[in-house]
Amino acid sequence: MPKTPYFLDERLVPRIKQILKGQGGRVNISTLTEQLQTQHSEYARRKKNIFLKSVEKGFAFAAKELKKEGIHVSSHDTSSGSDTESEVVEYEDKNIMNQMISNMYRQPKPNLPSETVQHPASVNSHALEMGLPNGDSSKATPAQGWFIDRSKVNSPGTPVKAEKTSETLKSNKKGLTDSGSNEKPSKRPRYSADVPRKKTKIRQVVFPNVTFANVGGNSSILQHLEERCQFLEYPELLPKIRGDLPKCFLIHGPTGCGKTLLAHAIAGEYRVPLLAMTATELVGGISGDSEANIRELFDQAAEAAPCVLLIDDVDAIAIKRETASKGMESRVVTQLSNSMDELRSKNLPVLMVCATNRPNTLDEAFRRTGRFDIEYAMRFPNRDARKSILEALCKEVTLADNVSLSEIADLTPGYVGCDLKTLISITNACALNRIIAEHKRDGRTLIDIDSDIGSGECLFIKEILFTQEEIDKFEVKLLKSDFQKAMTEVKPTAKQEDVLLVPNITWDDIGGLENIRKKLNLCIMERTKRPELYQSIGMTSAAGVLLVGPPGCGKTSVARAVANEAGINFLYIKGAELLNKYVGESEKNVRDLFKRASSLAPCVIFFDEIDSICPRRSSGSEENSTSRVTNQLLLEMSGLEQRNEVYVIAATNRLDRLDKAFLRPGRMDKIIYVGLPNPEGRVEILKALTKNGSRPKLANDVDLEKIGKDKRCDGFSGADLGNLVQVAREACLEEIIESTEASSAWQVPVVNNAHFEVSFQSVRPSVDAESKRNYEAVRRLLEKKTSKKDLAELEADSKTESNPMEIH
Repeated sequence: MPKTPYFLDERLVPRIKQILKGQGGRVNISTLTEQLQTQHSEYARRKKNIFLKSVEKGFAFAAKELKKEGIHVSSHDTSSGSDTESEVVEYEDKNIMNQMISNMYRQPKPNLPSETVQHPASVNSHALEMGLPNGDSSKATPAQGWFIDRSKVNSPGTPVKAEKTSETLKSNKKGLTDSGSNEKPSKRPRYSADVPRKKTKIRQVVFPNVTFANVGGNSSILQHLEERCQFLEYPELLPKIRGDLPKCFLIHGPTGCGKTLLAHAIAGEYRVPLLAMTATELVGGISGDSEANIRELFDQAAEAAPCVLLIDDVDAIAIKRETASKGMESRVVTQLSNSMDELRSKNLPVLMVCATNRPNTLDEAFRRTGRFDIEYAMRFPNRDARKSILEALCKEVTLADNVSLSEIADLTPGYVGCDLKTLISITNACALNRIIAEHKRDGRTLIDIDSDIGSGECLFIKEILFTQEEIDKFEVKLLKSDFQKAMTEVKPTAKQEDVLLVPNITWDDIGGLENIRKKLNLCIMERTKRPELYQSIGMTSAAGVLLVGPPGCGKTSVARAVANEAGINFLYIKGAELLNKYVGESEKNVRDLFKRASSLAPCVIFFDEIDSICPRRSSGSEENSTSRVTNQLLLEMSGLEQRNEVYVIAATNRLDRLDKAFLRPGRMDKIIYVGLPNPEGRVEILKALTKNGSRPKLANDVDLEKIGKDKRCDGFSGADLGNLVQVAREACLEEIIESTEASSAWQVPVVNNAHFEVSFQSVRPSVDAESKRNYEAVRRLLEKKTSKKDLAELEADSKTESNPMEIH
């Protein structure tokens, strides 16, 4: 029985056999060697002759093995001694500038009549002959230069030897003149009249392989596009239609939401070519170039019909003309609008799609009927949309059984499609690192000689982790831990725009507000979970809630807990953030706020200290800046259709300062009083603050129920109770620091009842007795009046209660 030869690389023979099975017949060993070095990077760094010997040896053994299987292969004769002719590569010198400079200083030879070559009359006299003195073109070779023929038709029998084409090489060689000319070198290159103008390098049309199935989270937009793009699938019916069809769409939305992908999906869905360009590629450096580029782009789109023309970031060339700083920008806007009108007049099956994330910067001429017929606004995806996007991205990904896309969608608020795609990519990387780390524990080492040992050039040691059989069966399965690790590395786009995502405060962190929780659950939390139920009963508009009460009672925490419970985004607005000293800027900030909230819907806008931006208007304050902000805020809150899934929660402790129109039905549907907690509520708050006695760790002598019902806690708000626990912590730390040295070991601090006694000596209620009586009067009035009563009636009743609205 013949002895099996020894191979340092145990994967070489199987790879050779795989190639031979696919080719068969006679095989060239050199070609086989090059193929192995091309397909496998670890072979590329080996010297060819040495590796060629290994391949010959492996080929001989593989041929015998294949012969037993009934496959006969043979090799061509190869010489593996010294460098073969196949290893000697002749490179063409493409350094044109070096040739031109050397030819300039080369001594010219005398012009012999026998060597003069007469050019045919049909050959353009402006052809460049580089590297040949005195126009001697008979000795020209491709390695010496190129012949550039500027004429449109070449003379028969006069082959063009140029292998590369350039618009003009004269601009790169000052001082060189045409062959046979005795004129002095010109400082500027001369252009013949028949030299064509340099055209824009228009991208070639492509056929995208994505369809509507690859776009997730935009079902309503996709359904509308299917109804409006049928002419691309049946272009022969377009001439039969009397009238016009919408053929220009504008897609706008936040960065990374999938605007460009949607345009590619339109072309892929209807199997038509796509001509895509970024708007900045159309801008030229010379006056008139930008307009020419736009005309050429639309001409190419007309020639490629039916097709989809995509101009990405169109706001770069379609800015408002009144704000244009240069005359060229206005001309570009005019040319783009004219080209759109001309394309529409041709009635061709060409769909023009423009994408931007700044639609407000576009010139008004584009956003009218006849230019951009339809606008599609893509928003930040909600929970269901994120799940749909994840399902589209994970079609070819293997997920573990413990991975739930619904759970991942809940944990990724503020993510757009691009963020989710990045999340999947990083998750793949985390899974691959995990698998490699697991295999390294059982890895094998193998000495791989990169050169013969006698030369002592290189001794390469490689760690083999996977066998060829394991590689063939290799599969990456994504675990839940991989997703959790990847989420820490991906920053959502919404967070980059200073948007506070779903808060991490829950009702368990508040305590003592169960009655308020039930009211908010009815008007906000259940509405987001079961919108169909509310729509069926006619409750379509988003609710507005006003939280009234003393400071420190948890109004802000209540708003954050509502957003967390509903799983929606949260915009925290302080009153002073919207105010600006410049006229009109404050109103613009209010408009932008509601637009941003609409893009983040479903979303909660929380106005803290609402009385600072919506104060009561007087008869003589029409021109006051604060009054203009109040007017703008009231207008935005009246837009019921635009406030779909945008919930407004406001908080104040000065109900008397709010404008009466702010409290009418349709703006503030509910007014909820958040007052000082009762003894049972104080106990619940203390348990929430200390995590049921675990943080800080409480001693056995500490009774939270006894502390909460202590008379000394009367009038304490939630903030006061938090301060009580904080001071007790500090007393515990101070005791430990005084009793131990810095270098000595210490145990986990334990707060005992003595520390709370120390805290009681310094903590006092933040609401005094007079303010407490006024707040109690407000509470009684709000319990009598529903939120749909007018503020005037509430004020009338408040005057009989010793004017409790005037809270100090």
